[in-house]
Amino acid sequence: MGKTKILFIYHQIPNKIKGDVLYPLNEIKKIYPEIYRQGIEKYKNRKKIMKSKILPLDCLWNDALHFNPIDPRLIKKSLAKFGYKFSGEFFRIHWEKLDPKITTIYKNTSPRRIFKKDFEDYNLENLVKYKKIPATTMKYYEKLIKQGKKPLIYSRIPHIFYRGSMNIKNTPIIKV
Repeated sequence: MGKTKILFIYHQIPNKIKGDVLYPLNEIKKIYPEIYRQGIEKYKNRKKIMKSKILPLDCLWNDALHFNPIDPRLIKKSLAKFGYKFSGEFFRIHWEKLDPKITTIYKNTSPRRIFKKDFEDYNLENLVKYKKIPATTMKYYEKLIKQGKKPLIYSRIPHIFYRGSMNIKNTPIIKV
């Protein structure tokens, strides 16, 4: 039997993070209201999504932490193909740090509605399938960038939802 490749998931570090704990937006609202206001800015034209249910976790979109299974350096390289500059700092988290009982993979294939079939169990076998940027994301990047618009970086990229907060003290950081 071959060795299992170590896999990481990523979380973009918020601009004004405080402390050693990542909180879902709905928790931040109570703890750090000013950071919450900044955090919801990215949803100003997509407020409906904040009320979307993450069915397998029985919670709302903003009750979960959002992780990305794709290395941000690959995302940067993909955006650069179309002349778009992308940078940031990301927590690099070993996939096993998340409890599968409160974690799910959202395939993110439809930008309009979320259905039960859009989710998969969080496990290594499923996670490995989502380490590359989908062709639909590349087409989306190309289209918006050609139109001179700012793309949503994680559009149609699978999301990993984790219902809860996470201690990030001593978590490795990568810069892109």
